[in-house]
Order: sequence, then C-alpha cells, then structure tokens
Amino acid sequence: MATSDKKPGRETLCSFNKGRMLTRFEQYRRLVAQPVFFCRKCARVSAEAGWLCRPDSLTDPCRSETHETDETRETEDNHAV
Repeated sequence: MATSDKKPGRETLCSFNKGRMLTRFEQYRRLVAQPVFFCRKCARVSAEAGWLCRPDSLTDPCRSETHETDETRETEDNHAV
C-alpha cells in the first residue's frame, strides 16, 4: 500500500464535490491527468497519494487484473444482470 503524505486537516480529492471540482478545475485536472494512485474508499484517482484519503498504487507490479478478492466477487455478483 502506498504511504500518504497527507497532513491532518488537509483537503483531499475524496472530499471534492462537483462545485469544488469546477471552481478549482486546473488544480483538479493536474492531479487526475496522469493518475498513479487510487483511493480504496471512493475510487478517485490522483497523481499524488497525499490527495487521497486511502491511497493505493495503480502501478504496483504485484497486482494483477485477474486478482480477485471476496469483496470484488460479491460486488460483481450483486451488480450482475
């Protein structure tokens, strides 16, 4: 898991709502243009881990597209048509 340099009280992308994204669009665009991290809580992505509340790496070579957890399978089963 990626380490976060987030400081207590620091704003995260996870807390951004649509209005905040629009008013700070250039900053938002810079952070999400080339994501390296994703938030395990809300699935937002960022180029910097410190902007996410529960960051994890998108580029971790140990992860595989075929890797499934019980949670992933349950979610997919609940959304099956």
